[in-house]
Amino acid sequence: MDKMIQSCLLLLQSRAKEVVKSVIGFFKVLIVILPIDDLGAYIPDLIEGLLLWSGEHTNHFKSRVKHILERIMKKIGFSFLFFSFFSFSFLFSLLFLFFFHFVLFFLIISFIDTIYFMNLSLKNIKNWQQI
Repeated sequence: MDKMIQSCLLLLQSRAKEVVKSVIGFFKVLIVILPIDDLGAYIPDLIEGLLLWSGEHTNHFKSRVKHILERIMKKIGFSFLFFSFFSFSFLFSLLFLFFFHFVLFFLIISFIDTIYFMNLSLKNIKNWQQI
């Protein structure tokens, strides 16, 4: 079964629309039949191959690819799909970027608060000196 799935993944990159049409049909059935444990290893390659044909309107490729991606998301969930498609380094850089923006935002807010309170304290000192 493993060799057949690998061969079909290679056939997704073919230029022949008839071949791709039958391979898409095969994967449509395969997603329904196979359990999640067996299917999980092929998801990134399958999505990469299907996205090559997602913009093709002839032979209803766009709607078929959309239907298969919806079935994948319903079966395995969005979180598994996200983590299997993106690499660890991408997720780490995304986390670092989020953390950097959070720290930068915190520093800006602290600086604004400091300026505001210093301005208030200077006004209080001027008011006190006038009395």
